[in-house]
Amino acid sequence: MVSHYQKPEIDTQHMVAFTKVKKQHMNALSSILWKLSGDRTLFKGAMQDALYQMWEKTDQLDGEEAEDVLYQIALSANQNAWRSQVTEPSQIGSLRPSNQTSREKERQRVTILIRWAISRLDPMQALVILWRYLEAKDDKTIAAAMGCTLEHAKRHVTDAVGALKAQLREAGQAHRLKTWNMYWNMTLLALDPTKELSKPA
Repeated sequence: MVSHYQKPEIDTQHMVAFTKVKKQHMNALSSILWKLSGDRTLFKGAMQDALYQMWEKTDQLDGEEAEDVLYQIALSANQNAWRSQVTEPSQIGSLRPSNQTSREKERQRVTILIRWAISRLDPMQALVILWRYLEAKDDKTIAAAMGCTLEHAKRHVTDAVGALKAQLREAGQAHRLKTWNMYWNMTLLALDPTKELSKPA
């Protein structure tokens, strides 16, 4: 029997360029995605999506706008991962083990809820939250990155936090805002994954 299967052609130049940008940006991409997801399953799903987007935007990742494009890819991939795994807040409990005290459970639930809410924000608002709280950038650095004044940067942060709280209210989690405020000054509820979660394998 004669096979008519034709092996797909591989764009060698594109493969070389992709390998280059992947090596250049992989550590930063992994760090951003883990801070946004904080969960192995979500992280793996987001990484697969992000790598596909990197392949599609290889040329853009090798230019002056590379950092901006990388953040866009990470935020988009994270959003897709959350939406595929968690469609409503009631499903969030499945992302964490239950062998904790009630206080620990509630605190972790709030941190997960915030990550979920971040995934539902407008991309610019999500980016501002990522910069300010997950990457600990100060307002001056954010202003420089956005090309705006310091006052405008502070307003962007305030608006993004307001949008985050609105997401919780809309999801029927308003009763947790008091708990949230209790932990807010602890680096946005200790959202630094190195302090509270295990690194992905």
